[in-house]
Amino acid sequence: MKVFIKDAFEMKSNMPGSRHAPGLVVVFDGGNPRGPIPAVGCVVDVQRPDGHSFSVSVEEVKSHGSGRSFFLAGLHRIDLPIGSTISWEDDPRSWRHTSAVGAGSDRNA
Repeated sequence: MKVFIKDAFEMKSNMPGSRHAPGLVVVFDGGNPRGPIPAVGCVVDVQRPDGHSFSVSVEEVKSHGSGRSFFLAGLHRIDLPIGSTISWEDDPRSWRHTSAVGAGSDRNA
């Protein structure tokens, strides 16, 4: 499955009232997925509009009506601008997990 990032915002360690780890929350349309949405610990592939791609671990998943969001630790808005894509295999049996891959392979955006 491939989805487009519709919105993104950074979580910073110094945000008032937040104890969240630094990283990026990316919002995508998840209203009619062809299959299941990856869970925490799954590794997804991301691609920026400029063609640069890398894999990253999903640290948090939330549902917002027809939208969904993933929290991706350690990333910034510049790493995944709006219009970037997130993709994963349709069959959960083929999903990669953080424990097997590490915290993400190639976060050097």
